[in-house]
Amino acid sequence: MLYPKRENAAQRYAQSVQEALQEWKDAVEYFESVRDPELIDFAAYGIETARRKYMFLLKRGRGGTN
Repeated sequence: MLYPKRENAAQRYAQSVQEALQEWKDAVEYFESVRDPELIDFAAYGIETARRKYMFLLKRGRGGTN
């Protein structure tokens, strides 16, 4: 059994990971929907930003620093 503070931290971490994954999915969906050439670059950067955030959180959860 986890202590309440650890349990809350674990729940917050899991929620953060889920939110980051959803942001990534939303960014991909947005990219697939845009037609304006100027927005395509913006959408591509959004995908990369969301992907990096998600990967960072996963690494942090595993205790990785790289």
